[in-house]
This record gives sequence, C-alpha cells and structure tokens, in this order.
Amino acid sequence: MIRLTARRPAIVKDDEWITRQSEFARRHCVVFKNFVDASILDLVPRWCETSRYFTREDVGKNGIFARDLTMQLSEPLINAFFLLLN
Repeated sequence: MIRLTARRPAIVKDDEWITRQSEFARRHCVVFKNFVDASILDLVPRWCETSRYFTREDVGKNGIFARDLTMQLSEPLINAFFLLLN
C-alpha cells in the first residue's frame, strides 16, 4: 500500500494495492488508511519554525486592511499540504 513517511513514500504492491486499483477503476477515487505516518506530523513544528515567510498586504480603497505572514510556496510544509489535499 502507499504510506508517506518522513524519509520517503513507501509503496508496497500487495493484495490491498490490487483492491485499491479495482476500487479506483470503479469509483475514480480511493481512500488510503494510515496514509500519513506520524513521523511526518513530527516535522510540522520544525517546518513552521524554519520556513521562509513574506509579509502579504491586502489593499482596498482606504489603504491596507489586512496584513499577514505568508509561507513561501516552495517550503516543504506547503508541498505536503498540496499533496494531502489532492
């Protein structure tokens, strides 16, 4: 089966893999149980601390109405979220 770990993705083509392939062919989606290993979750605080950010400002007719720190799109945490959400 497929499992994301802090080191690398782990892919094992076992009976469950074949079951998920059949399920995808029927439904065009699958659910992977335990897809994200806890070792990745342990990295999140470090990624937040070491990531690069920039100040983003939203400007309206009356000037700046919101300002926040936004993480650079190239950071590992952003890419992990993109992967998980897709």
